[in-house]
Amino acid sequence: MRIIQAEDIKANFPIAIVQADDYEQAQLLTEGVTNRLAELEFTGEFIQLVSVPSVLSSSMIADALARSGQVAGVIVTGIIVAEEDPAPEVHYQETLRAHIRSATEHQVPIINGVVVVETIDEFSSYVDKHPGVVGRDFADECYALVSVLRQIDEGC
Repeated sequence: MRIIQAEDIKANFPIAIVQADDYEQAQLLTEGVTNRLAELEFTGEFIQLVSVPSVLSSSMIADALARSGQVAGVIVTGIIVAEEDPAPEVHYQETLRAHIRSATEHQVPIINGVVVVETIDEFSSYVDKHPGVVGRDFADECYALVSVLRQIDEGC
């Protein structure tokens, strides 16, 4: 039996980050992603940053990037604030489902780095208490999925 798991990828691969700009604090998620990618030795030429106006519009852009064949992975970052959104969980689930559909259809990982918080102050407080942590997991997840998909494509 062969077990397929994430392995180091010996070369960079093109990755896109879709940042929903509903809140300026979303930049902190993106910074966490880009900092982790730098630790994984990604260079700027392999990272494409696309800003979109809102979390709800991020799905369309993530789908277009995955469909383009120009990226091996997409990470979407954004914040949904419950006290300002009449249906935060519904919007989160709709976004998540759209990302899963696109990722499955195009065979390109789309990592949902959208967080739901009660208030924007709650998010800011978390970031202050955990500096350098926010967003890193999204980069790691994307890296791992691309690694596994490449091994499958190469015939395991």
